[in-house]
Amino acid sequence: MALGALNKKPLGPTLSDTIYRIIDAKFSSETARDVGKKSHVISLADNGKNGFLAQEQMEKIYNIWKEDLARPHPASAIDLIKNSDLVMPVSKEERKKD
Repeated sequence: MALGALNKKPLGPTLSDTIYRIIDAKFSSETARDVGKKSHVISLADNGKNGFLAQEQMEKIYNIWKEDLARPHPASAIDLIKNSDLVMPVSKEERKKD
């Protein structure tokens, strides 16, 4: 799940984009049996200083991530599929909606 999340689209141009993608991969992997919900995100600069995300920040990011997952599929893509030769011959349900 984590690799799938990392590979679903190109990495962004900034460190913050990359960190979000790593957090996204971690959250996605939580469906696996042995992956817990607790996470710590820590960075180490070349000067030896550490950075971290506080637990409350992680919870806010998790809630935003969950909202993003709940977004509907793109209507334009669904319309293309619905009206394609893939669906129309086999789906009485789709034909009734039109």
